[in-house]
Amino acid sequence: MINNNNNKFLDVYTTLIDNGVRFYYSDNDMYLGEVTSLEITEDNKLEMQIEFDERHIIEIEDFLHNHTKENINYYDWESVRLFDDLLKEA
Repeated sequence: MINNNNNKFLDVYTTLIDNGVRFYYSDNDMYLGEVTSLEITEDNKLEMQIEFDERHIIEIEDFLHNHTKENINYYDWESVRLFDDLLKEA
């Protein structure tokens, strides 16, 4: 999925960020923190930066299950659904 839709995925992410949506990530190895950068690696994984600090490379499925979104307004719901659908297709 992500290889074919890199630009679309990152465009939706950027649109949501620009609209004030905040992404957070937490798992057994990382405390909850705001995702301040999100990129797609060549091996189809996500490279993210938490709180402008360390960069982490994770599986797309891990991001799907361990991220949250906050500050979503009514007008963002269509983009939020598209973002989630692109993740699920991975």
